[in-house]
Amino acid sequence: MNSGWAAGTKMLRSPPIAKAMNQSRSETDLIKLCEDEQSHDLSSPHITQRAKKRAFSPSGKKLGKSEKSVEEIDFRTELRDMMNQFIASQNARLETLEAHILELKLHSAKIETSNNGMASSLNGLSDQITSLESKITGLDRQRAEMCSHLSALDEKIDTLERNIIKTCVEIRNVPLRQTETKQDLYGSVAVLSNCLGIDTKSDIRDISRYRIDKKSNSSALILEFSNTLIKSKFLDSVKSYNKKNPNQKLDSTNLGFTTKVNPIFVAEQLTAHSRKLFYLARNFARDHKYDYCWISNGRILMKKSRESPYIVIRSEAQLRQMSELPVA
Repeated sequence: MNSGWAAGTKMLRSPPIAKAMNQSRSETDLIKLCEDEQSHDLSSPHITQRAKKRAFSPSGKKLGKSEKSVEEIDFRTELRDMMNQFIASQNARLETLEAHILELKLHSAKIETSNNGMASSLNGLSDQITSLESKITGLDRQRAEMCSHLSALDEKIDTLERNIIKTCVEIRNVPLRQTETKQDLYGSVAVLSNCLGIDTKSDIRDISRYRIDKKSNSSALILEFSNTLIKSKFLDSVKSYNKKNPNQKLDSTNLGFTTKVNPIFVAEQLTAHSRKLFYLARNFARDHKYDYCWISNGRILMKKSRESPYIVIRSEAQLRQMSELPVA
């Protein structure tokens, strides 16, 4: 029977251990296998997984769900308070900035208003300056006209004065007497006329003293002749006498003075303007090497040399222009 069963039925063999393990596993083994596969996948260098944070108490113990929620609520409350404080501080700063900006705007508006006022004032000042410049230009033109007119008047007055004194001669550096009369002056001129070899007693209209410096011991005698011919004759005689006596030219003894001897100088009487101009002309002639500078009939004349033509000096401006000219 056993052999028949054995012969009639095919004998079944048990599968290999590895194959059986792969083919039939319990549910527990399958769960463990999945966990092993997951842990193997997580350990792969290409896959990362963040571990769950666990809440701990200050003492280091793990917190439960209720304790976690309380801690989270406190953290959120603290974070909210910090955010509120930050927002409040930022709002305060913004309000301060807004106040400063408003103040700057007001200040800028004031400055702009002030600038507009200054601009209008400057425009007014500019107009006034323009008006003043035109007035000054007009005044300068009037001044130039007045100067020209005054110069012409001075020339006319000087001409009139020269005509008045055209017959007069001036004897300078004549000693003073303690007591002197008109007769003494006529006597002194008569003595001088005798020295010169001319007779002018009947041709002298008047004699007077002309004292410039009150502290000086000498002054000038002004002789007024009857005409210009007698005056010219008298002056020519003086020049001739001084040429003939170069070592003993005319002095106060030729006028009858014996106590004091002063050299005397005889020339035409000049106006104040002509006297000053003659002084400047002589200085100019000395500085610029003019050989001759003299007066003839009230006119101031200059010559560079004997052969050069004479120049009539009429004003100080003429001397200034001559000084600016290049030396020939």
